[in-house]
Amino acid sequence: MYNHFMSYTLLFSTDNHAKLEEFSEKNCFDRETPGQYQFSSFKKGSCRLVLYDSGKLVIQGKQCEHYYNELLDFLDEKVYSHYGSDEAGKGDLFGPLVICAVYMSEKDFKTFRSLGFQESKNTKGEKLKKQAKLLKETLSYETVFITPKKYNELYLKFNNLNKLMRWAHTTALKNLLTKVNDKNSPVYIDQFAKNMRFDITDINEVIQETKAEKHPAVAAASLICKSEFILWLEKKSKELGIKLPAGASNVKGVAFQIVEKYGVDTLKDLTKNHFKTYGEIINKCRG
Repeated sequence: MYNHFMSYTLLFSTDNHAKLEEFSEKNCFDRETPGQYQFSSFKKGSCRLVLYDSGKLVIQGKQCEHYYNELLDFLDEKVYSHYGSDEAGKGDLFGPLVICAVYMSEKDFKTFRSLGFQESKNTKGEKLKKQAKLLKETLSYETVFITPKKYNELYLKFNNLNKLMRWAHTTALKNLLTKVNDKNSPVYIDQFAKNMRFDITDINEVIQETKAEKHPAVAAASLICKSEFILWLEKKSKELGIKLPAGASNVKGVAFQIVEKYGVDTLKDLTKNHFKTYGEIINKCRG
């Protein structure tokens, strides 16, 4: 795999430093005096292993790809092809519900790890959007983008958020399967409800887990759908001249601004109407 920057990055806790020392000694790396913000540093020829206080391990220089792969093997990190699906916007009053399904081959897995990507809860702002853009250029994926207006229609149809979520995840995965010819790899979904069954006939195994972002395809899906959600908020904020907040707290002030400037119907089409907060806002406007 070609790497433009001749470097690889891994998330590597300083608590595991003994493993890095063992690997360095086994491969005849010399210890260096660590620089600022560095926990430790090792060098062999022009290749360096630098562990930062933040828990980021950078492998750089000639033969960095070789030692990166050697380190993965040494750490016994399993490399596997799989699907992952995650969502963004479920708990936010304003904005869409975005579901993303991603397929990650073994080669994609190594690329994802080497670039040091993290799940979207740990990545924000411009960094998140840049990483999501790169992932969309690299991976096979499908999104189901449900605007607030469409979300409200679907919620009335399903009358249950978990059923709506199941439909959206299933749709994204089925659409992805039309592009990827791999029926043997498992699907991992970040669990949003217990005992939820998925009808995806072309897949052998669907696994729902809490904290499923430990699987790179789920982490990648998380980055992509969160980026799409944020881009929508930013676009609508610019159109309205009012900054739309994420989340479901501290939103009433913005909602009243929208009603005052544009009316209740505009607010209705920007929000998830079954939220308790929305009902409180509407009742106050009518009162």
